[in-house]
Amino acid sequence: MAFGFASFSNVIDRRPAASMVDLSWGEDGPDEDRAWSVVVEVALRAPRPDGLADSAEESALVRAGVVLEAALWRDHKAVFVGSRTHDGRATFVFYTSEVAGAAHAARAALEGLGLVATCVVAHDPEWAGYSKIYPPPVVLQDIRNRGLLERMVRMGDPIDQPREVRHHLSFADRAGADAARRDAARAGLAPKAVVGPEGRPHGVFVRQEVPLDSHFLGIASLLHGLAELHGGVYDGWDADRRRT
Repeated sequence: MAFGFASFSNVIDRRPAASMVDLSWGEDGPDEDRAWSVVVEVALRAPRPDGLADSAEESALVRAGVVLEAALWRDHKAVFVGSRTHDGRATFVFYTSEVAGAAHAARAALEGLGLVATCVVAHDPEWAGYSKIYPPPVVLQDIRNRGLLERMVRMGDPIDQPREVRHHLSFADRAGADAARRDAARAGLAPKAVVGPEGRPHGVFVRQEVPLDSHFLGIASLLHGLAELHGGVYDGWDADRRRT
């Protein structure tokens, strides 16, 4: 399933972070023609105690992002790949091939809004700067699950009705599978050992009879985290569709 921009929250160095990232680049890979990153940082004027922006300053940061994107695209054909607010600072990340003058253009654009910015331009063909703001696996799974459920609702599926949901995890060794199965059992689930795919032959299967709601999303994220913790992969879930 293709995704564009998605907003999410997570914790970095024990401090909350609020991000908005274009997920399509994570699926398609770096743009080889845009091998230079332009990273713009702005200090929040009045950060909340947790280091995030309040509603008024968040609106100002949205405006700053719009202005930056317009200026860097117009003069440098830079693509905006995402932003993050964390620990009293807002960071905007762009990639371009036309690097000359990009830092000046970014600072000038924000000066018009009364903001003082720092800007770092770096050769980054692997898009490491993008990887830093890309959601971690558990968060990405949650974003994909929510997107899929929204699509099911649009197609007339009553996701609040219980139905059988099947989760699939797989591991390269039995020890990892056994550990994940024990943890899933402690969480109140009833995991079973099954045969996994080639290369990860030790599978764990969990069946639930639940509505596809926030509780289900929490269980999906839990199982994804257990798979990662024990060296395996959360291969996803499936459920029968229903119609109203």
